[in-house]
Amino acid sequence: HLDNSLAVRVASAKAMAVVAGGAGKGLGKHLRRLAPSLWFAAHDPDETVAREALGAFESVFPTDAKRANALLFAHAEILDQASENLLVRSPDAMPHREGTADERAERHERLLASTVRAIGGFAKRAFVGADFDAEEQKASAALEKLGAAIDAAGCLSPFVRSPAAALRRAAYAALMDVISSGAVADRLIGTEAPGDRRKKIARLCVATALEEKDGSNFSALWELVVTYPQAHAGCWDDVDAGAEVIPALKSHLASGCHGNATASAPSILPFLSLLPPRALTDVSNAAAGVPNRRPTRRPSRTCSPPPGRAGSCAALRPGRTT
Repeated sequence: HLDNSLAVRVASAKAMAVVAGGAGKGLGKHLRRLAPSLWFAAHDPDETVAREALGAFESVFPTDAKRANALLFAHAEILDQASENLLVRSPDAMPHREGTADERAERHERLLASTVRAIGGFAKRAFVGADFDAEEQKASAALEKLGAAIDAAGCLSPFVRSPAAALRRAAYAALMDVISSGAVADRLIGTEAPGDRRKKIARLCVATALEEKDGSNFSALWELVVTYPQAHAGCWDDVDAGAEVIPALKSHLASGCHGNATASAPSILPFLSLLPPRALTDVSNAAAGVPNRRPTRRPSRTCSPPPGRAGSCAALRPGRTT
C-alpha cells in the first residue's frame, strides 16, 4: 500500500478485496496479519486508493457492527503498527529505501499521512455499539491502547505543526474523526480523558490549527476549528482564547486569509460566536484603549449583540492594532 504508483496501490486494494472475500470464514485466522495493511490503505491520502481499500473492507464486513468487531479483534496489530510507523522519522529510516530521493520522501509522507488518518478512523469505527458501562474487556483494551498511541504520537501535534500540507490535512481529518466518535470521544479527548491529552488536543484544534497558511487545507481546518468547541463547550477551560486563539485569528485575517478568503469567510462568524464572550470583550477593549475590567452587571436580554461582541469584529479587522 506504499508503492509510489497510484495504479499499483489501486490494484493492490482490489486484490485484497478478492482475497479477503474468497477466504470466507477462513479469513479469521489471517485477519490479524492482514488488517493493518488493509486499514492503512483505506486511509491512503489518495481518495481513489482509499475508496477501493475501504470498499474491500466493507465488502468483507458488511455491517457497522461486523466492521467494529473486526477492528477490535485486530486492534493490537493495527495500533502497534501505527505506533511503529509514526516512529519512522525520515525517508532514510524507511524499511524499503529504493527509488530516488523524491520517491522516498513521497513514500515516507504517505506512510505518515495514512497512519495518522487510520488512527482517527479507528476511533470512529471500532467502537460502534460498544458498551463500556458493561465493562467490555475487548473494547476497553482497544480504547486504552488507542489512547496510548495518541499520546505516543504527541497527541498528533507534530503533524498539525508539520511543514508538509498533506500531513497537516491528515491530522485535521484524524482529529475530526476522533471528535465524531460518539461516546468514545469523551473518553479519548473529553472530560473523561487524561488532563494533559485533553488540553493538548484542545489547543491544537482551536488555536494551533488557525496558523494554517495553505488555502487547500482550509476546508478541513475550519471544519475542525468550528466543530471542536461545538462538541466540547468546556474547551475554553483548557485554552486561553484571548491569549492563544485571538492572536492567531487576527493574524489569519490580517493576511487576507492567506489568499483564500472565500474558504474562510463562511466560518469566521460561526467561530466567533463560539468563543467565550470574555475573550472578545478583552480584545475589543484593548483595541479601544479601555482598561480591562470585569462587567459589574449581567447584560440585558435584548436582540442587540452582547457588550464587546460587536466591537470585537472591528478589533479583529486587518490593519487594526492592539
